[in-house]
Amino acid sequence: MNESAFQTTPRILDYTLSGQQELISTLLVEKIYKIIITIVGLIGNILTIILLSRKRNRKSSTAVYLSALAMSDILILVFGPLCDWLEVMYHVVIWEYGEVACKLQTFLQYASSSTSSWLLVVVTIERAISVTFPHKVKSQCTKRLAIIVVAITWALVYAANLHFLFGMGHTYNKMCDAISDNYIYFSQYILPWIDFCLCFACPCVLLLIGNAVIIRQLGIHHHRHQYLTNSHRPNNLSVSLILVLVDLVFIITVGPIYIFSIVFPYMQASLEPETIVTVARFWGPMLNCLWETNAALNIFLYVISGTKFRNELKTLLCFCCHKAEARTHGVFESSLNFHRIYVRSSINRRTCEGNLSMKGSEQSMELLARPVSPTHTQHDINEPIFIIN
Repeated sequence: MNESAFQTTPRILDYTLSGQQELISTLLVEKIYKIIITIVGLIGNILTIILLSRKRNRKSSTAVYLSALAMSDILILVFGPLCDWLEVMYHVVIWEYGEVACKLQTFLQYASSSTSSWLLVVVTIERAISVTFPHKVKSQCTKRLAIIVVAITWALVYAANLHFLFGMGHTYNKMCDAISDNYIYFSQYILPWIDFCLCFACPCVLLLIGNAVIIRQLGIHHHRHQYLTNSHRPNNLSVSLILVLVDLVFIITVGPIYIFSIVFPYMQASLEPETIVTVARFWGPMLNCLWETNAALNIFLYVISGTKFRNELKTLLCFCCHKAEARTHGVFESSLNFHRIYVRSSINRRTCEGNLSMKGSEQSMELLARPVSPTHTQHDINEPIFIIN
């Protein structure tokens, strides 16, 4: 993240990493691990975009958000671990191709990271709205609105990171770094706090609130499902569970580097030179690598927690699965947040038939409030009741 926090000072020039640390950081991480997460992340995010761009998924607002998130993660991987790997392995240094390349690499890496944070926030808020107001999801969570929100998010976040285009450049020794003393101070002591607040702390709070709402609503709907069907089989809640898992992994993998970027500049004055080298050149890059790993993990989280996504991915990778291609519903289609559970009850049926002025959703909610005999099962089909999916 904030590479300016790891700048070398004269008193640590004579110190290097130990042999074991050098082996781990240079060979295992820089040469092996970074190319693995780059390849896996690029393939996974490209497959995600292809899958969510298929005809039956195009009308889903959630698919729009997750496609934008995948594109943002691709930029992180290209301008982060891939550039680092090319520099270590083949001495191909992007910023050596000109001052513009130096500015753009830093700008795109930071801006893409911030965009990913806020795209997770907006898709979590959308899912929280959909599980709280399920009967209004079609009108509130539309593809058009999702496209507008994504465009605004990208525009605002990228505009907020334009300062890199003015503050970064080639220094006297042709390194890509801050080009003025004021910007050096800003990048070391002020920018980490701004990044922490705007790109981690605020999104983290919103993610925790959104996930709390999602989990609470899923618990309520699951209780209603058991109450109405006398069944202990859990509902298919993969879409919401995917987002909860993605949000938690984001907090765990991204948080440490933001905290480190804030703390380390203030620690240097009290640390021994060899300790500064270990922290700056070993633990700092390790945490930075953990942050980069987050951009490659989402495809695995979708597969692990999403049955529909997993089946759709199998269909995409196995062209001979013609039968699966016949499905018309998408992976994250908002209209599929509900499925019908039927309950046989002459009392409830007469109640709804006697009040013809009630809308379908109002009749369904009326049925939700009425007791159902334990002997009624999901196979007793008569009246529809909507339960969150």
